[in-house]
Amino acid sequence: MPGDPWRRRAVAEPLSTQLREATRELHAAAEAAAIFRAIIAGTVTRSEYANYLTLLAPVYEALESALTQNQDRREVAGLYQPQVFRSTALQRDLTELNVTVRIPESNPLALRIAEVARNESVRLAAYFYIRYFGDLSGGQMLSNLLQRALGLTAGHGLALYEFPELGAPGIAKIRLRAALDALPLGATEVAAVVDEARRGFQAHIELFAGMESATA
Repeated sequence: MPGDPWRRRAVAEPLSTQLREATRELHAAAEAAAIFRAIIAGTVTRSEYANYLTLLAPVYEALESALTQNQDRREVAGLYQPQVFRSTALQRDLTELNVTVRIPESNPLALRIAEVARNESVRLAAYFYIRYFGDLSGGQMLSNLLQRALGLTAGHGLALYEFPELGAPGIAKIRLRAALDALPLGATEVAAVVDEARRGFQAHIELFAGMESATA
């Protein structure tokens, strides 16, 4: 609608800016999960960290499969960047940790990503933002904390947070932000991505809460 301030804002501001502002509180809530508190406190165990990675593995697999399958679609073609994909790195970390973990029977977040890929692929941009921007931002702090807490070293259990093909994290994030902001989206599509980002952060909160209750 011509008088809708959200739609005017959707045209005026870069998508990455809108995603950051619209999800600020949910982002903070997700970061308050028990696994992150344990990492920050230095009390996290290898099993807890491996459980966390096991929880994320199907999420990355679903996202990267979806981006690959939709790489020719106008609205998300710019997000097909295999050099940023994390599935292989994450599996290397699990092998390095070498601990037995509980594998959930299903992963609602991964299922949601697969559903989005089938029905409204533009919404994949929300998960591109949540996962890869997270790995390049707070993930770098987590990597440093995990080194101290678990005695891990670069290339040995922390590959999820290492992006050698993209350069320094700051530079890599600039490149990814440019790709996200360059997507040829109209106001309605932008609004859909922002809506999905909120939904995606809420799904992460629920996923981490489920992990906490399962290990309590």
